[in-house]
Amino acid sequence: ASIDITDKDAFRKGDLEVIPLASQAYLPAQPVFIYFELYNLNADEFGQTQYHISYEVRSKDQKSVGARILGGVGKLLGQQSGEGVITIDYEQVGTEAQEQAYLELDLSNTEPGVQMLKIVITDQNTGQTAGVSTTFTVR
Repeated sequence: ASIDITDKDAFRKGDLEVIPLASQAYLPAQPVFIYFELYNLNADEFGQTQYHISYEVRSKDQKSVGARILGGVGKLLGQQSGEGVITIDYEQVGTEAQEQAYLELDLSNTEPGVQMLKIVITDQNTGQTAGVSTTFTVR
């Protein structure tokens, strides 16, 4: 999987080229790209949207999870790790009701196995929350 700035039409999401990794399996040295779109964000009286993104990567087998942030969008609020879990929190300000978000993770210090990814987005202007989760494998 990869995310690159492009002007091509194939796999284009705005200015980004997003190529999915159907196997959802990564080698230890292979970066993990997380891309998603947010819809129906509400603007405040100044026309700004404000939202909080929380990422959680958890080992299904409670193995060690180690991640470095290689790239992303937003103001990093913090990164915490514990037994088999790592959480990353961002805040972002925008002007559009629809936004794109991505994060690039280096999981080279993560033990092989199935990982669960959970993303929770909170619209800071309304308090509404939405979330999604999926699994992927580090080989």
